[in-house]
Amino acid sequence: MFKQYLIIIFVINRTSIFVNMYKTIIISLALLYSVVGYGQKLQETRNFNTPKEVVVDGKMTIKFHKSEDVDIVIETDKVKLEDVYTKYENNKLLIRVEPLDIEDGKVSIDAYLPSFENLTLHRGAKTRISQKMFTNDVTLTATTGADIRAQVQNNKTTIKATSGSFIQLEGKTNKLEAIVHSGAKVRTDSLDLKFAKIKCRTGGFIAVTPTIEANIKSTLGGTVKLLKKVNVISKNTLFGKIERDAQ
Repeated sequence: MFKQYLIIIFVINRTSIFVNMYKTIIISLALLYSVVGYGQKLQETRNFNTPKEVVVDGKMTIKFHKSEDVDIVIETDKVKLEDVYTKYENNKLLIRVEPLDIEDGKVSIDAYLPSFENLTLHRGAKTRISQKMFTNDVTLTATTGADIRAQVQNNKTTIKATSGSFIQLEGKTNKLEAIVHSGAKVRTDSLDLKFAKIKCRTGGFIAVTPTIEANIKSTLGGTVKLLKKVNVISKNTLFGKIERDAQ
């Protein structure tokens, strides 16, 4: 009777051990599958008509490539492809990703398209773009932490930087019109520039390189720094600053 009791205990214990091992294996496999599926990279290509304006909204990096056709190649890491919204309407191409709730989630865009006129980046979007992607005159807008580093080669460049964004220009343009405010920063250290019309306010900063003429309005904490010797034909410094680099 005692032996039978020991045998029953032994069988029960072994059965319990195997059941627990089985549960552990199932749980481990489920966790591994969820991590792999959750972290995998996804890619998709979408086609559109040729735009005159491109708007990029959300935390992503976008690279532009010159092409006759318009193909938007989207690559995501820890972000669903359906969370990347694209739309073409009235000569405007919109690329938007919703706020990333997943830590370290990434969205990368390769945009293949002909030259266009206007580029706008919002909410942490970033790009570095060459002058061959633009038609002659171009308008660049950066808001809410966006980052645009652009090369231009044209007659006129118009920029607007707001809300902690950053724009850097290099290359050559005859005339620059810039509005900079709300903590945004603009630098044109490597830009060959003749004329500039600048409005800077509320913590905005611009370092600018006109060589012939500058029309400046710096108010309410804005700072305009002139990097080259230039004739300032008009200025307004109501609680703003106009600085000149050592020349």
